[in-house]
Amino acid sequence: MKLYNLIIFILIFHFTLIIKRSIFPNNIFFYESIILLLFFSILLFIITNFGFLITKLNFANNLKSVLLFFFINYSFLITLPTLSNRSISVFLLNYIEENEKNLLQESKLINDYIHKTMPIKQRINEQLIIKNISKEGTKYKITERGRLTIKLMRFLENLYSVN
Repeated sequence: MKLYNLIIFILIFHFTLIIKRSIFPNNIFFYESIILLLFFSILLFIITNFGFLITKLNFANNLKSVLLFFFINYSFLITLPTLSNRSISVFLLNYIEENEKNLLQESKLINDYIHKTMPIKQRINEQLIIKNISKEGTKYKITERGRLTIKLMRFLENLYSVN
């Protein structure tokens, strides 16, 4: 597959995702975008290998193109749109810009972040959907899947010394 074809397919993927999100937004952007990315990756694989048996196309190169397509898009999705609404840094910059006429104290920034903008309900809903927690009446408890998630995250944090 030629590079310009791959770039065109990447643009079509992102255009489709943007249009889909504008018309039918889902609560969890990450999962929605990954499902669409998998669909486009399979479609790209089928397109690039159509006629493989007849024309003896280079299957290995086509597979590399599909993997490149997937990982370029995955890297973009996981670092920019997905993390933008979870980032304290993005909140901080937006908040200071919105209040640029006033000098803000650190305690006000922290209080406003925690009490006004932290999307706790959205995060709880996400964790319920992916079954990391369960709800019993009005209370929440961690599931076995949630415990495994926490163990994995702690392992990665320790391994990469990020916490």
